[in-house]
Amino acid sequence: MYNNYYAHDKLDNEVFGMALRKNGEIVSQCVNNGFIHENQYFIDLYTFNNCERNKGYGTLISYYLIIDQLKKGYLPIWETTVDNMPSQKVADKLGFEKVEEYPVYSINIV
Repeated sequence: MYNNYYAHDKLDNEVFGMALRKNGEIVSQCVNNGFIHENQYFIDLYTFNNCERNKGYGTLISYYLIIDQLKKGYLPIWETTVDNMPSQKVADKLGFEKVEEYPVYSINIV
């Protein structure tokens, strides 16, 4: 099943989340990314090993985090890139609706 994720500091902000363990190893985790504005927070979802993807772990762990945080009055925001279809599928399953698109920039160091 899932275990409560331990809080830690990230850019001086406390993050919260849940983790799913399999054979003692964290398979998937869903956390806020350290940015909370009023009562809204951004979600980051990770399923670390490719062989553990497409098994519903990300959806399950995200669901439990969202339910826990809704009970506390926090509203989730799901943010992903336009080409991250797996993330978009999880967001759709959980009832999120696409409200905007914006460019994402990164620096590639060679």
